[in-house]
Amino acid sequence: MDHVEKVTGKGFLFVPDSSIEAYANATVRAAGRARPFHMLRYVPSLGEHLPYFIAHESGHLLRLYSAPEDNRKMPYIFEEHRRTAGYEVKDHLLKLARLGLPEDVIGVMLRLWHEGLVGQLYNIPADMRIETWIKGNYPSLRPAQRKALKMTLEDNYQSLHPRVAAATPKKMYHASNAINAAFAIYLGWLLGDRKLAQPYRQTPYFKVGSELARSVWNGKDGGHEGDIETSQEWAERFGVQDWFEWVLPDEDQMEVGH
Repeated sequence: MDHVEKVTGKGFLFVPDSSIEAYANATVRAAGRARPFHMLRYVPSLGEHLPYFIAHESGHLLRLYSAPEDNRKMPYIFEEHRRTAGYEVKDHLLKLARLGLPEDVIGVMLRLWHEGLVGQLYNIPADMRIETWIKGNYPSLRPAQRKALKMTLEDNYQSLHPRVAAATPKKMYHASNAINAAFAIYLGWLLGDRKLAQPYRQTPYFKVGSELARSVWNGKDGGHEGDIETSQEWAERFGVQDWFEWVLPDEDQMEVGH
């Protein structure tokens, strides 16, 4: 945390918040004009593992603020991107409509799928670097790191269930699981536990995931700008580069971590 305060010039406010448990254990919003501190929200039940999650969210802040100010871009989804994504998965949306799902429900599902995939594209390359940084610099956090990451992967494995495959547009489903596979493979190398990627080995996602993971594993850490480059390369590989754009966010709305 001291390193974050030195780099960013801002301190932290820690807020226990059980409402974020549905999508994250901890998340951080960067300081802005109306907020002179970084707000880190966390699930109260984290207990002794909280320092690991603080370190992870701090990693996101350090990567962002270490980049030149005009390069601190983040992915944003505007209405034209939503239309593009919807058009490209329209066959699946029409199938849902034929099954009787209301239009507003389909719209919510499209938004969740779309934002979820863009979130993966943005976060996972950075997460790979951050976990490497934590393991290399904070030995005392390694037990909590290993436990937390195994829990994350267990959640990711659930996406391989046939019910999820049937309910999700193929383009989104393939990209999401390939990225999850990449993360599992990378963590298997990092933690010395190849079993972490076992659920993906007999799937179509293992080969692609291996290639994505290796591109980061063998590549030089380029900080936030390097994360953007990797995210863009992955987006182009999955044909979703037109589903978002990189913009400089308003500094009062910078939800950096997850």
